[in-house]
Amino acid sequence: RTLVNLKAMELMGYDAVAVGDDEFNFGKEFLGDNIAKTKIAFLACNLSALFKPYLIKEVAGIKIGIIGVTAPLAAQKADGLEFIDPKIAVAAQVAALKEKGVNVIALLSNLNETENLNLINNIKGINLLIGNGSKDVLFKKEAGTFIVKPSWQGRRLDKISVFVKDGLAIDIKAEDLRLSDKLKDDPQIL
Repeated sequence: RTLVNLKAMELMGYDAVAVGDDEFNFGKEFLGDNIAKTKIAFLACNLSALFKPYLIKEVAGIKIGIIGVTAPLAAQKADGLEFIDPKIAVAAQVAALKEKGVNVIALLSNLNETENLNLINNIKGINLLIGNGSKDVLFKKEAGTFIVKPSWQGRRLDKISVFVKDGLAIDIKAEDLRLSDKLKDDPQIL
């Protein structure tokens, strides 16, 4: 099932995913073996060894930095991996991306809402925070950061457009697309 999910995510064009505690349910060796079989970047700036802290992607001349952060609960399952305080780890990666001339920084977060708000209120430079799934899709702006919580269990497709002017994220448009049998099946996914 893991390989099917990873292949489907590749076909959908995922660039990166943030590592969550559930990724360790079958052990870190299982996770490491499966990460090696995919083109998707598994990001966790606050866990050592297996993961990259960020990915830089250039789109239409705009450098986008994508950082992944993992919830502290993962430390209990990720036997032997060093866990760094999320606030310290994210701040270091935001600074590193700014030094590399990144225009837009997106944080893929597996932290809870309180922890996410603490991050964006204390670390300047995060333009977009994509948090854990929610039964109610949430789009808001706080402390200069656009916050998006995708739909729970993938029941909807959330499309986010970030508008950039002079190298700065100035606005966001979010569309919530209901998945249903009215959408034509993709032959590759089938």
